[in-house]
Amino acid sequence: MVRASVPVNPEKASKTKVRAAKRSKKAWRKTDSSDVDAFLEDKRLEERLGKPFSERTDDELFQVDTAPAKKSVPLSVAEKKRKAFLPPKCFEILEPDSAVPDPITKRNRVRTKAERQDRIAKSKEEQRKKLGLRKRKEIDSIKQKRAHRWQKKKEARKDLFKVNPWIDENDLFNGNGKWLETDTKRHNLTKTGKVLETVKTPASVQVKPSILPPLPKPHPGTSYNPTLEDHNRLLQSVAEKEMRKTKKEIELAREVSKYRIMEPKQIEEEWMDEMMQGLEKDENNEDESSSNESSELRSVNKPVTRDRKKKASQRQRKKEHERKQRETRKKKLEKRRLADLDRVKSYSKLIDQALEIEQAKQVKLQKRKAIRDKVLTKRLSKNKFVAPAPVFSQREDITGNLRTITPVGNIAAQVLSNLQKRNMIEVTQRQLKSKKAKKKNTKTFKKRSHVLPTK
Repeated sequence: MVRASVPVNPEKASKTKVRAAKRSKKAWRKTDSSDVDAFLEDKRLEERLGKPFSERTDDELFQVDTAPAKKSVPLSVAEKKRKAFLPPKCFEILEPDSAVPDPITKRNRVRTKAERQDRIAKSKEEQRKKLGLRKRKEIDSIKQKRAHRWQKKKEARKDLFKVNPWIDENDLFNGNGKWLETDTKRHNLTKTGKVLETVKTPASVQVKPSILPPLPKPHPGTSYNPTLEDHNRLLQSVAEKEMRKTKKEIELAREVSKYRIMEPKQIEEEWMDEMMQGLEKDENNEDESSSNESSELRSVNKPVTRDRKKKASQRQRKKEHERKQRETRKKKLEKRRLADLDRVKSYSKLIDQALEIEQAKQVKLQKRKAIRDKVLTKRLSKNKFVAPAPVFSQREDITGNLRTITPVGNIAAQVLSNLQKRNMIEVTQRQLKSKKAKKKNTKTFKKRSHVLPTK
């Protein structure tokens, strides 16, 4: 008899139900309850997320757009404030997403300290806070907090992650690195853009001494082939400058002509006459002076006669009149003082207005002075800066060609005057050799070592 061998599936063999008695707990552990657990897990998932996708309709799964997408509108300030109090979206994962209600409807909750406080004690505490009264414990806590904040500010924060422990910048870039050569330091400085602090430059080097441009634009009339309008405008400006100069010279000459110009001989004669006054006296002059003195001897006060003398009643009336005048004067002064006291407020307002006006003036003056200091040329030496004469060419000299035109002005002198005008260098004068230095004879001699030996 031949028996056919049927292949046995190991998975099916393992899934075969174990038929055993269920009367003890040990037997219950042998039973397979995975299908029940899977079914219950699916039910819980449906309660949380809803029906499975296979059972849902097309309307629930898809949505047809009938209107264009709205543009994102920026939130208003009120909406931003409202959203600031909402919990962040990153915490939504931690919140329960189950639709299953809590089986325990009423749970015990520990009340806070404010909720457990007595109503009467709470009202008393609020009244005490309104009056500004504090307990000793609160005052001590405030003092401790202030001291702690002050101590934290006082202590320097050490940002350990901002400092590179392997490179000491002060040692490398400030020239203090003894183990580095000068070429290495210079290379690092040029590449990193840091400056050596061992040689400190003055602060004035970093600030521009003048806001004038380093290369001022030349007048279009100074071109080798200018237009007629530009050249006429240049000639007109030069002529106006010359006219102003001649006008000043005429005014100065007119003012000087008012004073008498004397020669040295005349000045000496006048001085001698002034010094000799009162020394040489003639006899005739003495007689005349004596007669004049006798005639000029008179009393200062007029003579008082008996008829012109005032009586006692008149003197009394005069004194009374003077006393009344003094009293009226005193009353007027008192009234004026009282009136001034009443007008103290108005005076104070006037004074405040005057002070504000004066302060505004001072601010304007300071601004103008700051601008003027940056624009005007300062006096850096004993010599004063004088603007150079304007450079221009006559119509006959302009040929319209650089080869045939006659050169006017000096570029080096213009650059030098521009530097002096911008307070970059001091104004100097050309130093010439004095006549004494030219005439001075220097003694020359030969050293013994350079003298040739004679036979």
